[in-house]
Amino acid sequence: MRVPRNTIHRILSRQRFPSSRDQLRALLSALGVPVTSYETWLRAWSRVHRRLQADRRAARTRKFPGAVHGPLVQPLVGGLERSELVRKVPCG
Repeated sequence: MRVPRNTIHRILSRQRFPSSRDQLRALLSALGVPVTSYETWLRAWSRVHRRLQADRRAARTRKFPGAVHGPLVQPLVGGLERSELVRKVPCG
């Protein structure tokens, strides 16, 4: 799967959450993350994805307006600096 540069930028700058497990795998590959650790990342993605879906459902029913998305992306990039992540992603 090819991930557009703009999408990579938006994910790394925490403006967007990876839309699918395949998109996350492509991003992890581009960042040089070892395949052996993909399952840990995919489990984290699943937890956050479920939370985002619940927040969206709640926002639609007005029980929880203004669902928060930005802070939930933090577990996916861990302690890596944005500049470090951008250097690792081949663009072009």
